[in-house]
Amino acid sequence: MPFSVAAVVVRSFLGQIRGLAADFLWLRVDEYQHRRRIVGGDLLRQDDEALMPLVRLITWLDPHFVDAYALGGQWLAFHFNRPHEAVAFYEEGIRNNPQDFDLHNGAAWVYWRWLHQYPRATALAREAADLAPDDLHRFQALWLEAHVRMTVGDRAGAVQAWREIGRIPGYEQGAATWIARINTQAAGGKP
Repeated sequence: MPFSVAAVVVRSFLGQIRGLAADFLWLRVDEYQHRRRIVGGDLLRQDDEALMPLVRLITWLDPHFVDAYALGGQWLAFHFNRPHEAVAFYEEGIRNNPQDFDLHNGAAWVYWRWLHQYPRATALAREAADLAPDDLHRFQALWLEAHVRMTVGDRAGAVQAWREIGRIPGYEQGAATWIARINTQAAGGKP
């Protein structure tokens, strides 16, 4: 019995060390992110690529470090044009953090705009809307869902998403405008 108590203490201590190491590495990534080098008017991408192993290490040390998954997925898709790696990174983050809005929403964007995997993009946007911590995030996820649905010609689904947006305080007029635009398109008119 004393051995199992010692094992629990050691495991707990090692877990705390891993968390501290992840936090320390994140501070380095965050510092870099705010002090990026610009050469000839463009960000120096080699610096970003050099930091990706740190971002990966953070997620290995602490699989619940959502910001690292979100940043890594965004960089892989937007900065490095590696959308397949981006969604794999996002999906790993979602498996480890199934209740996180940002990971669902970020992955939905990549599935929609880069990979054209519309059913997965729609499902993730819907999940993000359900996980949204506030009305602004709910709007963002429903906006994304509506646009993915319009991309595949699902006007009824897009109208449904806009109706949900219209129930969010402050978004009623914008939602009504989009619903009217969709209905006009359906009737053969110009958007």
